[in-house]
Amino acid sequence: MAKKQEVLSLLMSADRSNFDETGMAILDNLIENAHSRSAKEVSNGGSNSTSPPPVTSHTDFEQRLARLSHDHLQQCLVEAKGRLRQANQVEAEARTRIRIAQAQERLAASFRGLADESMEALKSKLPRRPIVDDHTTHVDNDPNELGQFLEQHERRAMEESLWQRNSMLLNGAHCFRMSISGFGSDLPQCLRVAQDQLASAQEEVRAAAADISKYERTLEAKQNYEEQLRLREMLDEVMKKHEQFKLAAQHGDWFPSGAKP
Repeated sequence: MAKKQEVLSLLMSADRSNFDETGMAILDNLIENAHSRSAKEVSNGGSNSTSPPPVTSHTDFEQRLARLSHDHLQQCLVEAKGRLRQANQVEAEARTRIRIAQAQERLAASFRGLADESMEALKSKLPRRPIVDDHTTHVDNDPNELGQFLEQHERRAMEESLWQRNSMLLNGAHCFRMSISGFGSDLPQCLRVAQDQLASAQEEVRAAAADISKYERTLEAKQNYEEQLRLREMLDEVMKKHEQFKLAAQHGDWFPSGAKP
């Protein structure tokens, strides 16, 4: 008991400035473990000591770490990273579909606007249909009257041709407007589906990232636990050596077989 108290004092008096966070955590665990061993020995000896009992939650945690397989944790970590990569890919694809749907919506709106503007422009420029006079006027052999008749006839023919051409353009614009009236009607539904896929992928990304962090912390704790076991074995070895030297000092036999320098 005295030697353990001596080792405990050495641990508690250690200069913590020489340790990083992991080292200080290991040192605290060694001190706590030494306290727990001392308390257990006092309890077994029937003493009324008020030493704190061992921390069962920490013990349970160590037991769980001991049961965990390093290879299994690595496999779980690899699977979580694979899920993260897949979720990131799905998220990127959903974002691409959203951008495409939004671009198609803008394009459809532009087409409809262009068709409407074309129809309005043609309507504003379309003159009234000229009145065709089918009555044939008798024309004498007067050259002046004949020239006026021909000029008037040509003008009416040109007006009729222009009106027919504009009418054809207006009808074409109307047909184009009707043909694209349904263009992009399914885009809102496609956009909602892509947005739902994006939200689902983002949720999976968060879940996979959380699992990765959990497995990485567990692996680190497993490594720290194994390092603590190694340090505990070293501590037990030091305590054994300490006991051997104390016995040798008590009997004055510092060297085996009587050998002396």
